[in-house]
Amino acid sequence: MREGLVPGKFEWRAARSTIPMAVGLSIAALRASVLPRTWALLMTALFLDNAVSMAIGLDRQKIARAWALSVSHALPERIRDLFDKAWVGPLGLVAPFLDLLSARTPGEVVRTIPAIFMTLIIWGIFGGAICRIAMTRMTQSPIPGYFEAIGYAAIRWRVIWGPLVIMATLAVILMAILAVLGAITSLPYAGPWLAWIVLPVMIVPASILGLTIAGVVLGWPMMLGAAMVEDSDSFDALSQSQSFLFQAPVTWALTTKIGILIHTAGYFVVRWFLRALVAILRGATGFMTVQAGGSIGTDWNFPDPWSMPVQTTNAFDFWISAIKLAAVTWPIGYVFAFSAALYLALKARVDLVPPAEVRIE
Repeated sequence: MREGLVPGKFEWRAARSTIPMAVGLSIAALRASVLPRTWALLMTALFLDNAVSMAIGLDRQKIARAWALSVSHALPERIRDLFDKAWVGPLGLVAPFLDLLSARTPGEVVRTIPAIFMTLIIWGIFGGAICRIAMTRMTQSPIPGYFEAIGYAAIRWRVIWGPLVIMATLAVILMAILAVLGAITSLPYAGPWLAWIVLPVMIVPASILGLTIAGVVLGWPMMLGAAMVEDSDSFDALSQSQSFLFQAPVTWALTTKIGILIHTAGYFVVRWFLRALVAILRGATGFMTVQAGGSIGTDWNFPDPWSMPVQTTNAFDFWISAIKLAAVTWPIGYVFAFSAALYLALKARVDLVPPAEVRIE
């Protein structure tokens, strides 16, 4: 933080001043998410993820839809397809963690570990590479290529995963403390009386646990952004992300809301553009087929986000399915690009450092 510039209490007037920057950064994230190298990173990660998921029995699409089912039914019918394609994809990223939250037995908890480990490896590296590309574009730095971005994210793997490991370790310790204190209240005879003392004591670790969970769920984009922009270690990335989150919650909320709106509009733009591309290819190929005396048709339904292109010997069917898959997987890539936007917006609000002056190592 600059010397002599200590941000005061956060007021709505000050938060509203960040809206223009949040809009600009969200649009910049959209632009970064449609770069060819970003598409290449996203599709490579999706291919690897699907291959490993099949091996360990993880169905991201099923888990994401199960969690989103109640929300989807509450939405108007016209936007259910939007929710299904635009939001189930990003929700599938955290599918193993959703499984962990719903686990009821130690065996179910253990079964989520390989999926969580795989998610952190694949999406930590490829998602970090996408975030790195978006970060350099927003700060007007040289944009790395496909392999350069992957290499940088791979080198920084300790900083990418370290904050999550620290927070998870803290959560486990707190849950163990709560379990021990809870067991005391279950003691025969003395338990009900000790509960009068133990329950107030449990408020402290329970509150810290709640803040820890909130810090992970809401603050992970800043963790990723800190790992991809500055020469920091895991503790620096963790402390910086949590500082941003809890010092500027209004700015975080406004920037996230704007990002969601840009995400929704961007999904329609990307889908319409790629659908138009499909129509052009269909028209050109159909014209040549008709000239040869044949016919060709296209299924206009979009696939599930967590799927693969149609496996077929027909080149047209394969590439058309790949283009439509790119349309529904774009929201996943935007999530990582927006992580850079959210980090830069909060850094400007808390540290008073505009995006153009952020140091890129």
